[in-house]
Amino acid sequence: MNMKEISKKATAKTNLQSWREKNKPQMKKWRDKPQNKAKTKLRDKAYKQSPKGKELNKITQHKRRVNLKNAGSYTIEEINKLRRLSFGICLKCLKYFGDDLTIDHIKPISKGGDNTIKNIQLLCKSCNSSKGAK
Repeated sequence: MNMKEISKKATAKTNLQSWREKNKPQMKKWRDKPQNKAKTKLRDKAYKQSPKGKELNKITQHKRRVNLKNAGSYTIEEINKLRRLSFGICLKCLKYFGDDLTIDHIKPISKGGDNTIKNIQLLCKSCNSSKGAK
């Protein structure tokens, strides 16, 4: 590949990223339509099963493990103290779940959050899974 081809690819990639950034709301609106959700799900599943998708997944999982390792930690005692302080109530929906609360990062590790007790909250399974990495 010569320099001209490399430059063209770099420009195309930059243009695509710029377009995606400008059109994020429209893209989300399109993806959220019921008829498009199924298309998106099938496309994503096919990609994840492709060699490129599998490789990307390995890289992503490795980065996550490294981030968790380097982002700090918390102890069981700290989690139990948090459970006592929450009285078994989910902080998002405010319903009582007793000991059936899950650990959630307030600021996701993927978005630069750390893995310390200060960045942990206890949510019910439903609220935690509906939240996503926002």
